[in-house]
Amino acid sequence: MTGGIIPTRINYNILKLMPLQDEDSSLIIRNMLTSAVVPETENLILYQSRGNPFFIEEMVLDLVESGYLIESSEGWRLSVDLTFNLLPSSVTGLLRSRIDRLSRELKQALLRASVLGSDFTGTLYKIVCRILDENTETELIRLKELCRKGFLQHTKRQREDSFSFHHVLTRDTAYNMLLIQNRMVLHKCTAKALEIDSSTADRGDMAVIIADHWSRAGNVDKAITWSRKALVYCERNFLTEEGLAVSKNLIQWISEQPGSSFKDNALFEAMLKKENFLDQLTRREEQEQLLNHLLTISAGKGHERWSTVVKERLGRMQVFTGKLEQARETLETALKECEYSNDMELRGSLLANMSILCLKQGRKEESLVNSLEALEIFRRTGNKNIECMVLNNIGSAYWSLNRYEQALEFYSTAEELSHKTRNRWYQGNILGNMGIIYKKLGQFDLAREHYMNALTLNRELGNRLAEAHVLVNLGILDSVTGNMNSTKRYYQDALEVYTEAGNTLGELQTMGKLGRLSVEQGDDTAAEVYFRKSLELQEQTGHTGDEAETLNSLTALLRKTDRLDEALEKVKIALKLSKEIGYTDDELNSLFLLASIALDKGNKEEALDFFHRMNEILEDFELDPQFELHLNEIEKRISSLT
Repeated sequence: MTGGIIPTRINYNILKLMPLQDEDSSLIIRNMLTSAVVPETENLILYQSRGNPFFIEEMVLDLVESGYLIESSEGWRLSVDLTFNLLPSSVTGLLRSRIDRLSRELKQALLRASVLGSDFTGTLYKIVCRILDENTETELIRLKELCRKGFLQHTKRQREDSFSFHHVLTRDTAYNMLLIQNRMVLHKCTAKALEIDSSTADRGDMAVIIADHWSRAGNVDKAITWSRKALVYCERNFLTEEGLAVSKNLIQWISEQPGSSFKDNALFEAMLKKENFLDQLTRREEQEQLLNHLLTISAGKGHERWSTVVKERLGRMQVFTGKLEQARETLETALKECEYSNDMELRGSLLANMSILCLKQGRKEESLVNSLEALEIFRRTGNKNIECMVLNNIGSAYWSLNRYEQALEFYSTAEELSHKTRNRWYQGNILGNMGIIYKKLGQFDLAREHYMNALTLNRELGNRLAEAHVLVNLGILDSVTGNMNSTKRYYQDALEVYTEAGNTLGELQTMGKLGRLSVEQGDDTAAEVYFRKSLELQEQTGHTGDEAETLNSLTALLRKTDRLDEALEKVKIALKLSKEIGYTDDELNSLFLLASIALDKGNKEEALDFFHRMNEILEDFELDPQFELHLNEIEKRISSLT
């Protein structure tokens, strides 16, 4: 086809269409024939067409064109006594019958047009005719005659003749009537015509179509050339489904070519493009298989840079699926390998991914250092897309350090850059992060506005993970404003997306939030299930900044139900983790719980020690009202003990 390409994400509802009732089918017949139809004839058409409106139209046209249906004084009737088994039993049979009755010239024009697609311009058709040394004006007249006969439809678009097949089955039937050799010749002519046509030749979206025509024409070299252009276009416009399909074809075509260093490089490049599309579609199993395959290829070819590039991709995937310990090992290995090369862009990408990993593991200062070094690299190399991502990472690092104004400054710069580069993928992530900062600053209306804009954009692009992140943040916002029902709905929707996408980190974080929400709603049983499942997933991912918080939440629940020994075991782990990653809030909560458990067991001295440790920490921080209540509670309980 020569029209636009399929949208990246298809939103649809399945509608089951029932056959038309006889009275509606009869109305189609009478409107086509403009006068009465003999009942016996009408019943025959109704029975054979079985309520399919397109079948009805084609059957009426076929009967009229063949002379079997004539107009008489009684109305339209059959000229001969036709039985059911003499009528075509399928729409395709009717269409073939009608096409075969066309003159040789009209049939040739229709079959030639079928190669151009379901819709095409008059300009394109005329260029094909010139390549075939045909009279273009005569051929255009034949197309208009085919419109009068109901095979095609003719419209004017900006003074340009445009044609489309009356129905996709009409086009498919005509196309399948072409001899294979003739079909290949016409595909070659169409590909050349598209290259010549100035209205389409420079359009990136047409590269996919031109590549397909060259492939069907049997010219694989040309198909490869145009497919590589198509991949660039798909990447720039985040057309993930199309890009994945093009990359699969390209990999197959290159693999079938004779061996050469060019083939190796082109194949590796095409596989990396495919991996990028799989990443965007969160098809993790296929993505991991492909990356492991690329590692094997790199080792077999002895190509060290390829190996480092693949490890950078693998490390990034491991970060976003929550396999944090594996990610750290992968990225650190790749960074060491990168020290021996002068590939600054690759080092910058590795540092950017390492900064995200550090953030997820609570190593905030290290995250900021890595991000700032990566930013310096990409500003030198001029890679604006990656610069945008790094600016976003720096904003997140400042956010984790509670430096909200600086976080907002970097997010705003990143959002402006995403506009300039038309990088809507990053823009969706950045808008969501800006919403978080506005929520932290108490500007709830601005937060919701940014969240909703991010949600709309991420859904348009099919960015499922970013969509889930926004859903979680909308849930958090509604919990702050007291709307617990919508909070739960947002969390559950996000959890479903994370589970589908195989994002373990997102799963465990959202389960922790659902657990805490269940506690607030008085459902301790559900809360404990969520907390324990979240902690199970923690073991799979390695330690994260969420584990201490979840352990504290479970500790509070265990203490509430007098399971003090298990509560003490959990909170000790939480305290150790929170100190390691520098999460002061979690450390204070752990100390409060330890003091409370000590008092529950009647150990005043131990409780007093934890109380003093809390006070020491709070000397360096602004006192949160929550911790002031905790301190007062512990102080009162200690004083009450003799």
